[in-house]
Amino acid sequence: MKKIIFFFLIFIFTKQIVSAQVENDICTAVCLPANGILTGMNPPADGVSPNTMLPCDQGTSEDNPTWYKFIPTGTSISFNVSTMNCVGTVTSPSIQVTVFEGNDCIDTNDNLFSIGCLDCVNSGTLTANVIPNKMYWLQIDGCLESICNFTLTYNPSSVATNFANATVNGSNTVCKGSTTAYKVNAKSNWAWKIQPAQSGTIVNIANHPDSINVIWNSTGNVKICATSGLSCIGNGNPVTICKDVTVTATLNPSTCNISLCKKQLPYTYALLPCIKALNPSVMSVTPTTTVLTNSALGTYNQSVTYQSNNGCTGTATVIYKVDKDSISTALATPIPISLKKQPCVGDEVKYFVAATAGVQHEWSVTGGVFKSSNIGDSVTVKWNGTAPFKVCAKATKGCTTSTEGCLTVSKFFTYDTTTYTRCSSFLKTEHF
Repeated sequence: MKKIIFFFLIFIFTKQIVSAQVENDICTAVCLPANGILTGMNPPADGVSPNTMLPCDQGTSEDNPTWYKFIPTGTSISFNVSTMNCVGTVTSPSIQVTVFEGNDCIDTNDNLFSIGCLDCVNSGTLTANVIPNKMYWLQIDGCLESICNFTLTYNPSSVATNFANATVNGSNTVCKGSTTAYKVNAKSNWAWKIQPAQSGTIVNIANHPDSINVIWNSTGNVKICATSGLSCIGNGNPVTICKDVTVTATLNPSTCNISLCKKQLPYTYALLPCIKALNPSVMSVTPTTTVLTNSALGTYNQSVTYQSNNGCTGTATVIYKVDKDSISTALATPIPISLKKQPCVGDEVKYFVAATAGVQHEWSVTGGVFKSSNIGDSVTVKWNGTAPFKVCAKATKGCTTSTEGCLTVSKFFTYDTTTYTRCSSFLKTEHF
């Protein structure tokens, strides 16, 4: 019985020796960086030796240490440390790196216990066995008042993320009946919830608790929230982040009319521009194109499914009307106005016909060239060729084209062989 009591007292005494009382500065410890790299310089000794035991259990107290906190994701964690530019009063200045476990930082009377240490080193690896999702502390201290620049590296996925900047990413405007993906930009065992719950159905993605799919069941304003596992923020309490989502109704059906002439066949028609003109939010259509063959005369309908940029879908009816081509004398050949003067060879002359709503004029020329387009109510011709000299126009309205009306220019002024003076060049405007 006496032996049992003796060993029990030895156990209590030993546990006190390996403990370090929580100080005020540990309560403001910052989280280890999420990228797995910690660099810095340990602060100089401040001459105040707190009532604590040496982190590495060697009997000397630490002096003005730097504290960090972390939550491991696995059952062990390794820290690789290296120093440079160490200075101090001892022959080989160095640092101490210690991992502590214990209670959360609540007041200055809680105890932490060393579970791994690198004592007075310039490089090395510290590996500690840990319990996942529990808060631990990392202490860095100059050995015997040394001051060192240090680099500490570790696997970023071995520690829980600081969720201060975590957000739920995904569309904030969706359509009833659609399926939308959401993801948190930080790894954790996130628990997802929709408020109100009946607004959507959560489909979890195996082995990816940071991502879900949501099938939206009803319209309205909804919140989608994710609650983390233990966070490195504060005392390790879970963090809940939310995203506001508006669920809208399915898009209304619409109709798109397309008119073509037989002379345009065969024709490949892209459907997106016509549907997008009805609803600018449309991003895609199915099918994307329609091929109209030479035999596609008459009127027929096509059903098209389209999707907007917020995931909503709708249907459109595309009505094609393909008319046969015809020649009409109703659009009679324009009557030319008598020329006031004849042009010179090389002159540029403007010709025009009266504009008519819905009518397009197409021009041709013999003995000259057009200065620009040959489509429109007017053209400019440069007479630089050889006879016969002729300018013509025909009118098209819908699928009906008129016969061609022409103006023949039969006389040109030339050089005067007596005075050897050239005909004056001028820009003439002539009418049909």
